[in-house]
Amino acid sequence: MSLLKKISKGEVWAFIPARSGSKSIKNKNIFKLNNKPLLYYTFQVLKKIKKVKKVVFSTDSKKYIKIASKYGKFDTHLRKKYSSTDKATDLDVFQDFISQIKKENKKLPEFFLHLRPTTPVRNFKIVENALYYFLKNSKKFTSLRSVSHLVNPPQRSVLIRVEIDSPSRQT
Repeated sequence: MSLLKKISKGEVWAFIPARSGSKSIKNKNIFKLNNKPLLYYTFQVLKKIKKVKKVVFSTDSKKYIKIASKYGKFDTHLRKKYSSTDKATDLDVFQDFISQIKKENKKLPEFFLHLRPTTPVRNFKIVENALYYFLKNSKKFTSLRSVSHLVNPPQRSVLIRVEIDSPSRQT
């Protein structure tokens, strides 16, 4: 049976990617904000969105699975090594997940709601309204991406490091 025949029309699953091996901020997905790990906030938003039929928690960490299980029900996608590196893209992670589903001969949803734990300050109403807008217009669009206005001018959001070899530093 082709993959297209295994798609549940109109169904939405949430997909939460939470890799454990961050090099910049160690364990950033479980970093505590107001005494709760960041992934807690994603689960709180999802509890309020009625259209999501299933939550998929994608990780390479049993520790993360244990922590996440305190905050919501989900199916686990235990990532393969290639989709757990710092160079792995979102596409790599989704392809790994879809390949696992195909092997298990299971159905997929027509749509995914991709929510990263590292965006803890979300207004569920905005997410829900965007999802409903997208579903209503899904014949016109293939995806929806959230963006937000910068509080500061863009030049204040970027740090450029330049080493200047000053005469006082020369020997």
